[in-house]
Formats: sequence, structure tokens, C-alpha cells
Amino acid sequence: MKTTGEVLEVHFEAIGSVTVDLIAKAKTRVLVASYTQPSPSLSARLADAAKRGVDVEVVISGTTCAQDLSVGFPCVRVDVDGGTMHSKFMVVDDKVLTGSVNFSGQSASKNVAVVLRGAVVKHFVAEHGKLMKLKPSGDLLRGDAAVAFVEAAAKRVGWDRFLTLVARRVRSRGWITPREKRAVENHR
Repeated sequence: MKTTGEVLEVHFEAIGSVTVDLIAKAKTRVLVASYTQPSPSLSARLADAAKRGVDVEVVISGTTCAQDLSVGFPCVRVDVDGGTMHSKFMVVDDKVLTGSVNFSGQSASKNVAVVLRGAVVKHFVAEHGKLMKLKPSGDLLRGDAAVAFVEAAAKRVGWDRFLTLVARRVRSRGWITPREKRAVENHR
């Protein structure tokens, strides 16, 4: 698909102030598709926009987001067939912010973000709509329940490199991703 759009801005640094400014000026909509959960400060800005009457919807990859998302606006964790939803864009009214940056507020790598407008915006709106219709992620196993789940699999098939790695990750972060859970369930 080929489409056109005008590049309004290009950013090679942290985009926190850019997103805050865009959301603060939003009049009709803010649609977010994010590989990671938005930072607490960004979530607060989105909630403020929703209180002002702006249509706010957020879709997040179920494999990277561990939080229960009751934030004052529609926010869903989704599963994507065969992998992680890795989109990273924000539609604000008639503009799109997209690039390699996550909206988590944490990044040690160099990133780029562009703000676009024009015909390309409708494609991002359509993509956001498709993502919002994906199957919601199931509840996450957390803490002791997640550790017990992996240990039960190890008891069934014996500890191996894969189960040891998953157990280490689960103990470190306190939860197991839906993708890891499916892999452990199918591990023989």
C-alpha cells in the first residue's frame, strides 16, 4: 500500500515532551498502539484528555504488559497470532506520531520519531481499529502462581534449559507472559 503524508517533525531524542504537548492539544481523539505500557505520566495525560471529552483508546501487546489497566479510558491488552503486537504509534486528531520509540518512558537506545499528517493518518486509524478488535489477552499469572506453573511443568518433563530460563524470567519480573505460558504448556 502506498500513501502520502507530510512530515511535520522529526525527533532523535526522548519524545516525552512531544507526546505531552500533542495530548494536551488534542481536541477529538488520541489513539495509541504500544508495544509497552505507557508510562504513568503519559497514562495520566491520557486520562486528563479523556476527562476533557477527548476519545482516548489504547491497545497494548499482551506479551509485554503485566498491569491491570483500569485507567479511565479504554485500554486493552491483545494477543497477536504468532507473536507480539509491536506497533508504536499515536494518532492525535489529524496527526500521527510514530517511529522506533516506546511510550514506556524508559529507553536506553537511540530512537527516532516522526509526526505526520495527511492521507497517511486514515491508515493508522484503520490499523488501530483492527488492533482494538483482536482477542484480548488472558489474565496473567503472577508471583507464586507463575512460579508454581513453571515448576509444575518441570516436575512433569524435568528441568531443562528452556524451563530454567522461563523460571528465571518469571522470578525476576514476577509474572509470565501469555506467550511463555503457551510455550510451557506445550513443552514436552
